[in-house]
Amino acid sequence: MKLIKKLMLGAVAALSMTAAQAATINMGGVFWDPDVNDFKAASLAIRQTILQPSGELTGWGYINQLNNKGPSVFCPACELTFQFSGFMPVTSGFLPTTAGTAIGYTGGTINVYVHTLPTSIDIFDPATMTSANTGAGSGTSLWLQLKGHNFGGTTFSGDIVTDNMGNVTLLKGGGQLDASGGMAKNQFDTNTKSDFSDMVFSVSFTDMVVPNNPLDAFGTGNFNGDTKVPEPGSLGLIGLGLLGAAMVRRRKA
Repeated sequence: MKLIKKLMLGAVAALSMTAAQAATINMGGVFWDPDVNDFKAASLAIRQTILQPSGELTGWGYINQLNNKGPSVFCPACELTFQFSGFMPVTSGFLPTTAGTAIGYTGGTINVYVHTLPTSIDIFDPATMTSANTGAGSGTSLWLQLKGHNFGGTTFSGDIVTDNMGNVTLLKGGGQLDASGGMAKNQFDTNTKSDFSDMVFSVSFTDMVVPNNPLDAFGTGNFNGDTKVPEPGSLGLIGLGLLGAAMVRRRKA
């Protein structure tokens, strides 16, 4: 009887430790708890450039928050950045110059990178971000690649807002994404968002690099996705084995 109790206590302890470990996911040095907000990443620093004459949306950014935690918590020995390109206006050459008119885009790729070496980015100064320090390089790995998810003929919809004097005050938009690559792909390939996409995102730009010129602007953005919890580790299997052994011995007794 004492052996059975010991086996059952050991099983409970092992399974409890497994549950605690499964609560927080560690992927490439990036930590998050899917039981808290699942996966909500925020960027307080994005630079978007609209290329002429194609109207393609391109740019880069820095992830400042993950599930309301700062970089020192979710990425204590690394930094997360991203780059985007390939979002093309449905009408070739159409640029966002007409207020109140939504612009549809197709295509698009967002690459999220994890940097294990310090970058030269000052998180309080978005102007320090460049295509070089936010992209691939030494000590950098592709953490997650996201492709635009086509929904109703578009992957992204954008709009421009002006004041009563015709000055550009806001660029905004949003769309859907599918996980397509990177070390964290399997955690986000869930099909749980709009139209069975893997992630939804939104952006807002209020700081024009050149006043009243929407082609180059700084802003913010949010990514919202669901994640798969990794399979139970060996500790969990040990716990199940102990529990099974205890039940067998109890039945024999």
